[in-house]
Amino acid sequence: MLYYISNTIISNKIIKLEKSQISLAGQNRTKYLLNIFNKNERTNFISVAIPKKKGIYFKKIYKNENYKEVYLGNIVLFFPLNYIFSIINLFFFLLFNIKEDDIIITYNFRPEIAFPILLAKKIKKFKLIIEFEEIYSFFSKKFKFFRFLEILGIKKAEGFITCSTEIKSFIRNINNSSPIVLSYGYPFIFNNINDLGKNKNNNILLYSGRIDEERGLFNFISIFNELIKENKNYKLYITGDGPLKDKLIRITKKIKI
Repeated sequence: MLYYISNTIISNKIIKLEKSQISLAGQNRTKYLLNIFNKNERTNFISVAIPKKKGIYFKKIYKNENYKEVYLGNIVLFFPLNYIFSIINLFFFLLFNIKEDDIIITYNFRPEIAFPILLAKKIKKFKLIIEFEEIYSFFSKKFKFFRFLEILGIKKAEGFITCSTEIKSFIRNINNSSPIVLSYGYPFIFNNINDLGKNKNNNILLYSGRIDEERGLFNFISIFNELIKENKNYKLYITGDGPLKDKLIRITKKIKI
């Protein structure tokens, strides 16, 4: 059995119950992955999203034709007790439901997911794959205290999925034996720019996300700078925030994009 653990909500029933604002991109991405996983292994989706609506429930289960959705609830809604109970609830779910030959894939490795998974893994000996879209201690001061959990997770995991060459290098420095699947991690090669063709209308490229070294934004700007030398019918729009915002402003003014 394969279990995919995330703080995403994909059930419309839960969304209505919680009256939550959810990320449509995150919802679609999770459903896409679950359908892929289910083709090779019977899959359960475990959501650890912290409830916002008043109401007490420990677990809600919804079944569809492809996979089972399990939503772990909470009995308290106030920080930090809601996170503490979420950790306890996930730990006991893993303890009573996961077997040694099961596989757990977790989306990122936030403390409220990392702690119960590592503790349950020590007892149940299941296989762990971490999907790292980001490493929180890279950019957030409040997560630096929990950096040891990320490092311990990397040491103990049997495999990784990531979309960043920087994260791949970070993992390799800690765990050089477990395999890493690098999705969309190929380098950009400056060739065939002319093949893009000229257009009377402006083509818009949009970057939306954190402004830091790990996201590859500054590599993207270098690529764009080469692109507009050959084809000026492109405009770059950047939206987001982050520790290198001032550096970004200086660079864009310098190269006039």
